Amino acid sequence: MNFIFKNYKCYIVFFITFFFIFGMKTPIGSLAQILTALLCFLGFFFYGKRLLKSSKPFFYIVLFLIYDFVICGLWGAYSGVYDFSILITKTNVILSVVATYILSIYFSENYNKKDFFVFLSSIFFIQSLIVLAMLLNPTFSDFIMTYTKDSALTERMLDSYSGARGLGLADSAAFGFSVVMALFVLLTFYSYKKNYIGGIYFLLVISLGLIASISAGRVSLLGVFAGLFFWALYLNRTKILRLIFLTFISLVFILSYLISIRNSVIEPAALSVLYNYSMEPIFNYIDYGELRSSSTDILQKMYFPLSEKQLLIGDAKYMDGNAYYMRTDAGYMRFTLFYGAINSIIFYFAFAFFLLFVYFKLNSQDEKKLVLLIGVLSFLLHYKGEIILFAVSYNKLLLLVIFYLYLYNSKDNLIKKGSGI
Repeated sequence: MNFIFKNYKCYIVFFITFFFIFGMKTPIGSLAQILTALLCFLGFFFYGKRLLKSSKPFFYIVLFLIYDFVICGLWGAYSGVYDFSILITKTNVILSVVATYILSIYFSENYNKKDFFVFLSSIFFIQSLIVLAMLLNPTFSDFIMTYTKDSALTERMLDSYSGARGLGLADSAAFGFSVVMALFVLLTFYSYKKNYIGGIYFLLVISLGLIASISAGRVSLLGVFAGLFFWALYLNRTKILRLIFLTFISLVFILSYLISIRNSVIEPAALSVLYNYSMEPIFNYIDYGELRSSSTDILQKMYFPLSEKQLLIGDAKYMDGNAYYMRTDAGYMRFTLFYGAINSIIFYFAFAFFLLFVYFKLNSQDEKKLVLLIGVLSFLLHYKGEIILFAVSYNKLLLLVIFYLYLYNSKDNLIKKGSGI
């Protein structure tokens, strides 16, 4: 951890990476977009030759995203709908990929693997501390939200969740924030398994991170399941059963305690709302015999039958006024409604191919498993919202890890080849 903050340069890198991933409102726009533009400019200045001789994964993913951008534009025009609103996010994604690659070059040249993953865990830890502080201190929460978030978003979150959600230093207040936290949780499990971080630090980060992640959204718990599954891959049958047993016992004790304080007065109010929000599925099971929540009820309604035309080629519509087309924000449904199942499958295949290409270039079996789990997690999260090569913050973190592993392994291979190993 000392390496992470050993001089002023490390603090600058931390600041840039933190807000490049999470973003923050400023008078001149999102800090994430400002840093994206800055990284692209500085990258071409400092790493111009590296970019001209870019790695195959970077070249492939940028080329595909440009192709996808053109398809979206042509499809919107050819259909006669002229809905080009999706191109705004597509442009942001392309620029973010370039900026992320530039940042990954810097990390691959200046950070070994341990320092890199400890660095990421420190970002997760600091963000989690900020969320927890906002939960416990309404005054601090109001101050942060007033100066760092969109006023309409802040008002909506306060009306719906009384300050229990929409916290943290980030552009996104709900789903977009929660999926980034889910990926951070998985990376923290990976870091501990690789002995990059110690047991006490791991427990501290995961404990705070879980509270912060659930505040962002319950879907972030998928990161916990992915992390536990990653651990299970290294255990024999006896140890897997032991892990399942210990996890089950821990859940029983934790849930028993949380259920026992159901009728207690919890202060501050934001913490009380978070408690009820996080326990909603459990309380519904106790009261009605159904393990469900308002979110799952809404999500089920987001998937509905489509016509043959919609299923095959979509409607070329992304927005309907200020709302999503057909009022659904589920990932697979959104993509299908815009350009149909055929183009959607091509899109998903391209993402999977990108991950598999990197997978086969890595030397470490641990890193290969991490890449596969990141892919599986992405496809699972996409069921709830647009994630795959679309959610900007999530893909910045994902691609930062993937590009870093690829570049660092490539550098290692060149060193070994040069030394005759």
